[in-house]
Amino acid sequence: MSQPPPPQPPPPGQAGWSQPQPAAQAGGWQPQPAGAHPGLAQQPDASGRPRRRANVLGIAAILVAAVLTLSGPAQHLTFNLAVLSGGTASIAGINGLFTAIHVILALAAIGLGVAGLLVRDRGRILAAAAVGIGASTLVGVLASLVIGLAFSAR
Repeated sequence: MSQPPPPQPPPPGQAGWSQPQPAAQAGGWQPQPAGAHPGLAQQPDASGRPRRRANVLGIAAILVAAVLTLSGPAQHLTFNLAVLSGGTASIAGINGLFTAIHVILALAAIGLGVAGLLVRDRGRILAAAAVGIGASTLVGVLASLVIGLAFSAR
C-alpha cells in the first residue's frame, strides 16, 4: 500500500496551508473545489458512487398508493358488517363512498407519482410504482362503473 503524497505548499498569493482532499479515484489527491463543504458532500456508498437523495414525492406517492390498496379490504369489511347488521339498503351508499375514495386516492397517487418522476437526480422506482398502482385502480373503477351502467340499462 502506498502512502499519500505530503501536502503541497499553497500557490503564491494564498496564505496558509490547505488540507489535501481525496480524489474520486483511488491513489490520487486533488484539492477540494471552491464552494464545496466536506460536511455537506454526498457520502459514497459501498460501490464508490454518491448516494442519491430520497425522492420525497415518490415516497408520498407510494404511501398514498398503499392507503389506496388497503382501502379495498376495508371496503369488503364494511360490506360484510353492513350485511351482518341487516342494513343491506346502505350497501349502495357504502359503494358510492368507497368509489369516490378510490378515485381521489388514485388521482393523488398518479399526480404525486408523475411529479416524483419529473424530479431530477432522485430515485424513480417508488414514483413509477405509485403511478402504476393508481392507474390500474383508476382503470378498474372506471371499468366497474361502465359495466354497472351497461347492465343497469337492460
